[in-house]
Amino acid sequence: MSSVLQHPTTAADVERFIGSPSHGMLLVGSLGVGKTHLATYIASALLNIALEQVTSYPYFTHVAPGPSISIDQIRELQRAFVLKIPGDRTVKRVAYIESADTMTHEAQNALLKLLEEPPADSVLLLSANHEHSLLPTIRSRLQTIIVRPLTGQQMKSAFSNEEIVRIASGLPGLAVSMQSTKDHPLVKAIAQAKEILGMSVYDRLLQVNDLSRDKDATMALLQGLILVCRAAMRKTNALRWHKALKATLAADNALQKSANSKLVLTNLMVQL
Repeated sequence: MSSVLQHPTTAADVERFIGSPSHGMLLVGSLGVGKTHLATYIASALLNIALEQVTSYPYFTHVAPGPSISIDQIRELQRAFVLKIPGDRTVKRVAYIESADTMTHEAQNALLKLLEEPPADSVLLLSANHEHSLLPTIRSRLQTIIVRPLTGQQMKSAFSNEEIVRIASGLPGLAVSMQSTKDHPLVKAIAQAKEILGMSVYDRLLQVNDLSRDKDATMALLQGLILVCRAAMRKTNALRWHKALKATLAADNALQKSANSKLVLTNLMVQL
């Protein structure tokens, strides 16, 4: 079984879970931190199969989001969990719900029923950027592991490009995408963040209406702004980057608490 690069604290938490798994676990971490790769690694360990075999394994289910995860996707998962699996292994089946925080309210209620009466031989893995988008009753039934960014030394050992290491800020998923020019949401968000930071206040304010209509795109942009500001602060201690980072973190926190997106974005664009 292959290993996966993890922050030491995250690695210790993951190994404890693998050694004594509960019926459900939630991976929480920033976009680009590598939650899906980590979930695949955990599944390979629980099922005792090679990492590269997980996605084609008959008793592994990956629920991937579109704009959201629907109740039909969760009902299909429920039907799969009813099926009996031969063998005497403790864990015979693993399902992974990617970006579980995008589940509709109806889908979350359906998932709750599965968590209330989980099959003894099955493990449900979830990942989320924002755990508080999940119902408290769901979170209370899951063991939570925080997926921490890699240390600076880990990033330098894994990636040779210093610019990628600086911008990725410990996010290996983002670094891999930047290195291979894959279409990762954060790669686009960083480019958009740089563009917005180069605009006048007036031009930034013109972006507010379009951004406020798409919360997911807005949250990705905020992550891009945070990464760009932190990377800039490593090169220069200019007050502008401290101010921009503080304003962006405040906007991110406000939007996670369901504040008015147009008002939050307007304030942010003025302060950048």
